[in-house]
Amino acid sequence: PDFVCNLVYFLAGLKPPSDTTLLHAVRDRFRDILDQRQVVSGTIDFVSGFGADTRSVDRKLSEAEAELKQARAYFVDLDLEQSRAKADDVFKLLEEAYDLALDARDAALFWIFLTEWLVVTGTGLICGLALWTLMIRRKLFKEVKVTRGKEA
Repeated sequence: PDFVCNLVYFLAGLKPPSDTTLLHAVRDRFRDILDQRQVVSGTIDFVSGFGADTRSVDRKLSEAEAELKQARAYFVDLDLEQSRAKADDVFKLLEEAYDLALDARDAALFWIFLTEWLVVTGTGLICGLALWTLMIRRKLFKEVKVTRGKEA
């Protein structure tokens, strides 16, 4: 990827930045930001399916987007130190957004798991009571020696 980008510099008649390791680090950080943003977006999609509140995550994402615009502007101006610092800030914001998304997921799934547990426990108790009543407490029922039936 760095070769292709540097080739574009050459084709445009521009000289690429002299600090290629910093340039590579900034490009890697932008790639990490893209990956992390996709992870957060996927988590938000998953969590919103359960009806969880994702407003705090959305606010954090919009804050990260504003910072990312500044980082890209620094990158375009070839101020690589500032761009890397801003990109690191954006990555930290995205990690915070991911943590908030996981908290929202946990809150939503807690109620789902609690409801399932209550349903399973209630069903087990009702079935257990029915089994106990029919099998163990047989003394409630009168024992019959002979049954009557119609002969065909």
